[in-house]
Amino acid sequence: MARDSVLDATQWISPTEVVRSVEDIIDDSKYTDIMKTNSGKLKNSRWENFLRDRIVLDEQRKKETRKQQLMEASNSEDVDPLKGRRVHVWVLVRAGCRGIERDLYIEATTGRIYETQADNLPYEKIESVWNENNYWVNVQDAHIKEMSLDIKDHSKWEFVFFKMEDKRKEISAESDSIRDKDEMEELLFLPPTWTAPFTVPSDELVRYPGGNVSNMFYRCTVEEYTGRSPTGQGLCLRVSLYDDDERLVLSEIRESYANRQDKLQQRVIFPLEKRVLERYGRGRESGLMAMESREIGNTRVTWFYTGSRIDGLVKREEVIGTQVKEHFFMTDPPATDSTQLCIERTVSFRESTTGPNDDNQVYNVALAGEKEDKKVDVIEIVESYRLPDVEKPEKHIRRKIMNFEDEYYQIDYHYGKHRVSASCRTFNKTTGQVDGWEADPLEEKAKPSSLRQQYQDLVAQEKELIGIIRDRERNFGIVLRKITMRDNVPLVMTPYHLAEMSKAKEDEGSSDSEAQMAKYDPLQQFCQRKIRA
Repeated sequence: MARDSVLDATQWISPTEVVRSVEDIIDDSKYTDIMKTNSGKLKNSRWENFLRDRIVLDEQRKKETRKQQLMEASNSEDVDPLKGRRVHVWVLVRAGCRGIERDLYIEATTGRIYETQADNLPYEKIESVWNENNYWVNVQDAHIKEMSLDIKDHSKWEFVFFKMEDKRKEISAESDSIRDKDEMEELLFLPPTWTAPFTVPSDELVRYPGGNVSNMFYRCTVEEYTGRSPTGQGLCLRVSLYDDDERLVLSEIRESYANRQDKLQQRVIFPLEKRVLERYGRGRESGLMAMESREIGNTRVTWFYTGSRIDGLVKREEVIGTQVKEHFFMTDPPATDSTQLCIERTVSFRESTTGPNDDNQVYNVALAGEKEDKKVDVIEIVESYRLPDVEKPEKHIRRKIMNFEDEYYQIDYHYGKHRVSASCRTFNKTTGQVDGWEADPLEEKAKPSSLRQQYQDLVAQEKELIGIIRDRERNFGIVLRKITMRDNVPLVMTPYHLAEMSKAKEDEGSSDSEAQMAKYDPLQQFCQRKIRA
């Protein structure tokens, strides 16, 4: 870099240039225009003589004004008063490195590149240059274009620091008389660093030694935390919004997290609505993306990342203790179009009786997030299926209802092409009666054997669905238990922190309090170690 040079960046306007612009002040063009347009009419008239005298008078006034301005300008200095006093810093890129063939100047404020011999250089001279190795002072008394940039020429550039390696080579090449110790002590050497080389990532720097910093704004409080704090559980930012100027009625709290093993990224709390929304990053085993809990209404909605689960679950809506609705989406559906893919399943519950009632065929299920001994009865299961891409969709099931309270099965079929009604069929589990509706009157009626087989399939599917629902509630309960342990989730440990912790464990001679501070204090690694006897 080049430093302490004169930059003639500000344009200087001399008094002489100001005088040259005086001619524009007095304008006699209006009189000349009148003479040209009326030259024939005003010939040898009194008006023509008046105009001619007026033009002559204006020319004399202009000359006198110009003369007066020139006299005033001669008494003042026609130079820039700050010339040679402006200090500036820019970049010098030497030839030979980075594929550059000649030396170049780079203006740091604009990024403009100048050649060293360019006519439009905005610089006057260079006082000194430096880099990460040394500092050189210019001893040339010349303009910047006539200046030599060869810093190895000691007659033109004087270096400040010696390098130990270079000095040893220089001493070995010179005579023995220069090896005097007293003369060596007078030389100015570049002191070596007393610390070992280390690198600190920018995201690992501790911005708040006290742990956090708080700023108050209009109806808002912003708290910034150190994300690696062991007590903060990865909390980085908390924004509190209020509904009043005194900041007493808290309406919303927004928290941002990082470096957590449970992938929690954001939590939004609405105290007045008693609602909590949490967002998670990718990487959880369950594919959890977000969860919203409402105390009013006792509801919970959970979202999952699309394609992260084998079963295709993307959304789960709960009215706790009453109903669970699950939405499915298969990114890669099976190749057979006739396969029935469930896109939505709704399970309704009621408070459980003393035990399972075999006569009414009521099934008990332990809901997710509840105790295992507290169960509810399944009273209805409703499944919806996607529309297959086939020639006759009316042959495929659109919705299936299994009601355990009224003891019946209901099957609704997809609408046929150009149809406003769809076929349906109801099986009464108590009487064995089958009721239905055929949308196509010309369609052949189902045979009793096919109806009997369909009923047996529904009975088998009923038991299978109950088992699936119990497994899903059990698995989702595991997800909820992990979420409830969010206050004790360990942070993600990078190799940087693992090395830091291992060094703290190696220091067995220190007291327990000192070892604990060394384990978590990010500045401990930069302090000098105690020398043991």
